[in-house]
Amino acid sequence: MVWGSSAAKDYTYVGGEYFYDPSNALLHESANEVGGITCNDLVVVKRQRQAATDVMKEIGRRLIRGSVNLINVSMPVSIFEPRSYLQKLADPWVFPGMLDRAAGLSEQPVERMKWVMSYFLAGMQHVFSTWAKPFNPILGETWQGALPDGSRIMLEQISHHPPTSAWTMESKDRDKATGRPRWQFIGTSNPKVSFRLNSLSTIPTGYRRVLFADGSSVEVTFPSYVINNVFRGTPQGLLTGCMGFSDKQNNIEGVFHFGSVKKASDPLLVREDAVWGGISVMGVQTAKKWYKLHDEGRALGKAKSFRRGMKPRGDGIYSVVTGNWLSHCDFDGVRYWSLHEENDERGYRWSPVPEAQALPSDSRYREDLAFLRQGKAAASQKWKEDLENLQRADKKQRESGWLKLTGKAMPHFH
Repeated sequence: MVWGSSAAKDYTYVGGEYFYDPSNALLHESANEVGGITCNDLVVVKRQRQAATDVMKEIGRRLIRGSVNLINVSMPVSIFEPRSYLQKLADPWVFPGMLDRAAGLSEQPVERMKWVMSYFLAGMQHVFSTWAKPFNPILGETWQGALPDGSRIMLEQISHHPPTSAWTMESKDRDKATGRPRWQFIGTSNPKVSFRLNSLSTIPTGYRRVLFADGSSVEVTFPSYVINNVFRGTPQGLLTGCMGFSDKQNNIEGVFHFGSVKKASDPLLVREDAVWGGISVMGVQTAKKWYKLHDEGRALGKAKSFRRGMKPRGDGIYSVVTGNWLSHCDFDGVRYWSLHEENDERGYRWSPVPEAQALPSDSRYREDLAFLRQGKAAASQKWKEDLENLQRADKKQRESGWLKLTGKAMPHFH
């Protein structure tokens, strides 16, 4: 990437293309006409809708027979992809180069924050990279993977109820002074799913933090994932709400707001997949303030003081960001990420570690997943139901043992 200026205005030169303004940007190939990502795989859509209809019929039959216990209704494998949720969870985290850049900015916390925010935004396109449902992990299940640059990840299912996954991701290289990884991304995921008539929403609750070798860290909260037109119409994936970033050591925070900016002159900010927000002193951000800042964003983008480090304006604002999670991300008019720029890295995918390095609890050894990969749906369905029954039996044993040991019901651990 090369930054420069023409006779008329600033420009960005990326991958053989010049970007003169935010609207001159490449949208994701599956971008919906109004915003978000469209599912264009009609085979998957038809298969999942038929499976959902079959499940509803089975529930109806049980209710007619007077069987109100619906817990044992097993979802048909036809709606699943042959992967575990542990594998799908890591799909967006495939641009480690941005965290490498952030790791080298210990003396520039605002600049570091920009790269951390860009890293997470760039990966959001991959939340909807597959539309089939992954298999729910089994308690104690693990998965280990690596990226082409040598970054590694280890995930484990640490709770059955509530279902909770935990992970540690780290850089290939280590810091020469401390011997620690230059950066680590650690966290837990405890998704909350809600349904409406024709849509579903997932709130990815949990704990997430990026750790750097110098001892500083950035806590991260995720937005909600929404799929519209689940049963009729063309499925559309959206992000809603906010994504927050908190660096308590340096007293700064960042935020992405997801959603249309109705009066924006930039056509990409009018779309439902628009992103806007910024970086500020902790505690000063409000939605109203950011809307006001967006109105004057073009002028703020020319404020060189924003790029000099730790000197905010009088209202506590260090930097303003606008963009689109299917296109680009600009801090103060400077492009930190674009879809076009990362084309070479869009091919990045996690690969499982060699079998010799994998634990016996690795997802690849699950019989239901293995049979589905082989196209043997009946065998996969049987194994899926057997494993679900085994988990229920194990849960009863744990609860019974806890009751005998303590005389109390076993609490739910979060």
